[in-house]
Amino acid sequence: MNFVEEDLVEAFPPVGLYHHVLRLRWGAGAVLFLILGKTDLLLEEKLVPAIAVEEFRLAVPPLLVPAEHIVAAGRSDAGRPCSSLCESVGKVCYAADLLYLNNCEVLREYHKCSRCEASKGPDQPAFWMPLRGNRASGGCLYNSDVLQHPPSCDGAHPETQRLCACRTPLMAATAEKAPEKAKMVVPKVTKTEVQQVSMTAEAAGWKPGVRAEAWRKDIAAFAPKERSGTAQPPPPLLLLAGDRPEAARETVQALLALRGFQMDRLLVSLGCCGAEVERTKRTLEVNFPKVTVHEEETPLGGSLRGRSRLLADSARDTEHLRMALTRSLNAFNSSSLLVVHEGTLFSPDFLQFFSQLELVMEEDATVWCVGAWNDAGLAPYVADRTALLRTDWHPAKYAWMMRRQTLQELLSQWPGAEWERFLRMDQIRLDRHCIIPEVSRCYPFGPSNLDDPALRRSERAAFDEFHRTIVWNQDASVVQLGDVRRLLEGSYEKLLLHDWPGDEALVKSNRTTFRQLLKVTEGNWHLVLEDRQWSKAASFLRLPSTKEIHLPASYRGYLRLRWRNAVLHLLLSNSPLLASAEIPTAAPKKVQDFQVAAPVLRAPVVSVVVGHLGQSCDVTCAREVGAFRCHDADLLFLNGCSSMRQILGPDACGECLASDGQDYPAVVLVDAQLSAEVPEFELNFKGKFNFEEHSPSLGSCLFAANLAQPPRCHASHQRLARLCPCRATPNVAKSGGPPAHPPSDRAIYSYLLSGCPEAWWMSPCRRSAAEPASGIAWPRTALLQASFVAQEPCGVATAPSTAKALTMSVEGGPRPLPSVAQGGPCG
Repeated sequence: MNFVEEDLVEAFPPVGLYHHVLRLRWGAGAVLFLILGKTDLLLEEKLVPAIAVEEFRLAVPPLLVPAEHIVAAGRSDAGRPCSSLCESVGKVCYAADLLYLNNCEVLREYHKCSRCEASKGPDQPAFWMPLRGNRASGGCLYNSDVLQHPPSCDGAHPETQRLCACRTPLMAATAEKAPEKAKMVVPKVTKTEVQQVSMTAEAAGWKPGVRAEAWRKDIAAFAPKERSGTAQPPPPLLLLAGDRPEAARETVQALLALRGFQMDRLLVSLGCCGAEVERTKRTLEVNFPKVTVHEEETPLGGSLRGRSRLLADSARDTEHLRMALTRSLNAFNSSSLLVVHEGTLFSPDFLQFFSQLELVMEEDATVWCVGAWNDAGLAPYVADRTALLRTDWHPAKYAWMMRRQTLQELLSQWPGAEWERFLRMDQIRLDRHCIIPEVSRCYPFGPSNLDDPALRRSERAAFDEFHRTIVWNQDASVVQLGDVRRLLEGSYEKLLLHDWPGDEALVKSNRTTFRQLLKVTEGNWHLVLEDRQWSKAASFLRLPSTKEIHLPASYRGYLRLRWRNAVLHLLLSNSPLLASAEIPTAAPKKVQDFQVAAPVLRAPVVSVVVGHLGQSCDVTCAREVGAFRCHDADLLFLNGCSSMRQILGPDACGECLASDGQDYPAVVLVDAQLSAEVPEFELNFKGKFNFEEHSPSLGSCLFAANLAQPPRCHASHQRLARLCPCRATPNVAKSGGPPAHPPSDRAIYSYLLSGCPEAWWMSPCRRSAAEPASGIAWPRTALLQASFVAQEPCGVATAPSTAKALTMSVEGGPRPLPSVAQGGPCG
């Protein structure tokens, strides 16, 4: 099958070609060769005519079923997993094959489906038949959420009859029957083998240490030379709570840990109605008895009955917000109000941030609101905590502040639904702007209604793509924003056009294209786009594409981003700033200008470091580069084969595999200390690699393919060396002070097991255990079972059941971590 070269590039990236030929298996026994243009493997007269991409667009995609052996479980096989069904026919199951059976068309070929419905679970696709009922009452189920609940060969349910794809074992070396249950085998590793693998890994680019230096140690363009005086108290705070009990608890707990928080300035408004709302009420009453919760009655209007569930929920939330705003304005006699939504976590300087900007909002009538979230604040594009931006886009999520007078004006024309869109309408905004930070000051606990079956996959994917990738201030507890009067209406445009520090003003920028941006590392650049080109540009930049009038976080058709150690100004062709800066309105005309692969991006203050074997990125950044720390969002921009190979070299990965876990990106290496003497690691953690036949081979690069379990800085694995982004953190002492957030329980146990040389929170390997951990707040758990070591030597873990729980009160603010163990050599 021959293709025109340009069409093939558009159809799929030409990866894996040999002399312009790609070989695939097709069906049960056929082989398909895809030929890109001309190839020297065949004579020209033997080539068939080229096929255009349009023919594929008009054709119905085939059902690519792995047809070697399909097993449909019968009534007597209900509850049996695919691994067992395949074994009964002398074959094995591979989970990847199940994805190609996961649709109604295939299910109907092998099961008599009276109906076919979307569901979620590792035991699907399958035929479902209730234990109590006849066969006609059942139906076929396909897995609609393969990211959160991927199909598994071992998945089973007593009421489902599975549809399985069975293969001859790909790695079958002998015809011997495998044992019923594979035993964990921990191989002995010789010193020679360790040295050989170490030399190979080092030659391939995985030598521990800094592999890409940060361009700058810190950026604080607007920081004052001297600290200003005492800031005014923060405005009163309205917390909107509803049907997410855990999210509400996390938000209240985070509020109590904030510097300057006052309980009498908090009003918690609980929406109506339902079992989950009652759970939220009980959760808040039990965990925070001093917090007063006001219940609102928000009946759904009769005009919306019969409409979609999403619209009904929007109407309920819109009415709840109206009632909560009215109650807050009556309760507090203040000039402004700070609104926070449940599920929001806060930066250490959160309240101080709003306190510094409240005066600007009161002085300038064109300041519409102040928000803590930057929709365009993806990890590579932000670095300066002191930088502030004006935007046409209302950041109506997580945390925002508005004047009393403005809120009263809005309440008089409040909508019946879709309050966020209402706040972004031009006829409501009236050419007023909001102020947002370059580096966000809040972060979501998780997507709303994450486990709700009604949540569309696109919404969850949008959260993973555009929210997890946002960097927020987790380090600096005090950030002086400088002279905030630069945000006043006349001053801001002058700053943007002419006076931005470091020669980063718009008038001093040079024109560029997307292709040229691939090589840009320094300088000041601008790019002009037409409205219709934004979706392609957003895809290249990994920014949200929207159908709204204004781009998220933009100001008069203008968006300011960092690009490595450069600055990139994006302008729509109708932006009035083009004329002010005397920039031509010429935009890219060719589609090819956008058909380039996005480069590996990192902020100018980020170094890329290869960690030691079994070391987390938290430890790697603190140990290898000093006053740096790892941010989860930065990891997502290294999480891929191309990223690892661009940074470490084309030979860094023997093979590159997608996997499921939080300790990626990484490479599989040998752990010299892992032997039969320490089997506790696998027994306690049930890690992905049990040293079985199908473990990834040495030298394999791994990246996280399931963002439902995104890469985390605290994660580690005994067989992996991680690739870590380390961001400059001026507030962390170079002597190796602790990260601003505590490690998880898994990280604590992992540190102990690996010898705890970097277990800063325990002190025994560095300082006296009686020394407090610098007043760190531990916001997530009230009980931290950390004293695993009791009387044992450093790094020898006793059973968790013997650990003594350390009760730490979170009400009233952060407290130092107490001594973990008393009397032992580690305490």
